[in-house]
Amino acid sequence: MKQLLTYFCLAYLISWFIWLPLYGHIIGVHKLPAFSFQHALGGLGPLLAAVGTTLIYYGKIGLKFLLSKCFQLRPLEYLFVALLSPFTLALLSLVILHFLDGTTIDLNGFLQAKEFPSLNFLNFFIYNFLFFGLGEEVGWRGFALPLFQKKFSALTSSMLLTAL
Repeated sequence: MKQLLTYFCLAYLISWFIWLPLYGHIIGVHKLPAFSFQHALGGLGPLLAAVGTTLIYYGKIGLKFLLSKCFQLRPLEYLFVALLSPFTLALLSLVILHFLDGTTIDLNGFLQAKEFPSLNFLNFFIYNFLFFGLGEEVGWRGFALPLFQKKFSALTSSMLLTAL
């Protein structure tokens, strides 16, 4: 459990240190310089924490194993579900809204990122995949979840991870 404690401390410390200029005003820290993609960089905190914790406790062999799990593409059905489900759910929500309150279905707006309107669809997809897909999920689901599952069931592990 030392590994999990180290991981969570590092993940939150790294992410919130990067996000401090964005949210510091809430705790009275003002006028720190911030830039447009700073939120994304904070999303790398869990990845960096997983890499650091793996090196501390398992060395280079552990790091090689962790990184090899990042690029497993089996089963391929899971890859397609992971890639297509956000778009399918977003499109489904547009259709439901249309039937509930008559909202117009605007597919051009659907493929346009409101957060970064200068990015086209492919660039915004890659941005999210790198910073939030790999940046967060390698840590949460690739590092922390398997450690929880050594001691708890998959459901309990998922609930603990969600709470933390």
